[in-house]
Amino acid sequence: MEEFLLKREPLDIVRISTALFVRVEQGEWTGVLEKEVENFKNVLKRVLERVLSEDVERRKKLQSFGTGKKLVKRVASAFKDLCSLTEMKALVIDAETWPNDANANLRCLKRDVGQLMNESTGYEKIMWERIEMELNNINVENLGFDHPICSGVLDIKSEPFINIPESFCDIFKEPFQKYKLEQNQDILDTCKEFIQNEESKINEDEDLRDVGFGKWLDSSERLQDTTR
Repeated sequence: MEEFLLKREPLDIVRISTALFVRVEQGEWTGVLEKEVENFKNVLKRVLERVLSEDVERRKKLQSFGTGKKLVKRVASAFKDLCSLTEMKALVIDAETWPNDANANLRCLKRDVGQLMNESTGYEKIMWERIEMELNNINVENLGFDHPICSGVLDIKSEPFINIPESFCDIFKEPFQKYKLEQNQDILDTCKEFIQNEESKINEDEDLRDVGFGKWLDSSERLQDTTR
């Protein structure tokens, strides 16, 4: 877990829950809340001492986990989530079959990239050709089962983009710019207030074992009021 927090890229996947999952993968998971909380606190402290001074973004990410009671609460929440997933056997990864599934997803991804390459022209076509070349050099077993490519997803913050010129990355991101909203402090404040209000209503002792899959926990009337 220490190396995961210290070196794992992209930073988007470096979270308390994913760090705890590393312990499950490595057979270090105790299943005891107090032990996992204490271990995480100690590991996080060591990692923060080891983070390079120039790695500002990683330090900010790790510090965002919090300290004291806030950190304990967040680790405890991630612990409960992992325990639930473990009980459902959702964390069991078949070491023999996952590469087959990943390769199937990679083939589908290559097919889609090839189609886009044939439909494009100019610099965009060159970009897709470079992406195709990089995908042809990928071995999914070197990436790990949780890499986006193993699910057939291209992630701008990971392979193959980390190996190609930034200009190609800019072309890849260009179609999505129209969906990007300019920063609006009023909207941000409203969202933060909404989240804080909802968090204050959470009842951690509520029994959710009988909740049906695909059904909202709240009544339709309350959902309408919330989204109005």
